[in-house]
Amino acid sequence: MTVTGDLEHPVVSFLQARKPVDICVSSLEVREHADRSFSGKLVWEVQTESGCIALDSIAYGQAPAGFRTIHAPESLKPGIVYEAFGRGATTGMFGASAAGSALFTYHDGSWWEPTGTRP
Repeated sequence: MTVTGDLEHPVVSFLQARKPVDICVSSLEVREHADRSFSGKLVWEVQTESGCIALDSIAYGQAPAGFRTIHAPESLKPGIVYEAFGRGATTGMFGASAAGSALFTYHDGSWWEPTGTRP
């Protein structure tokens, strides 16, 4: 996953070998990251009506066609670490449930993946 765009309109994109790829997504939630807890503050959540839908990206606050908003988007803040967590399925002959997450923070006008030091 990667995040691009400005603070008000970030876009989560799905990558494989650094190239955009369609991923079969059934839900996506964005939370404030809590270092010692799995339950940081939920700031946005969408789910499909049923099954999963192939997407290469999702714009924050905009439920893609076939998705419904579970938790309305809240304003994002610079300097806060957010976790995007997606669920879905792999495709092909051996399709299986899949999940993944990534951490992101907005600093100095762009999105960064946080490391041990600030960008």
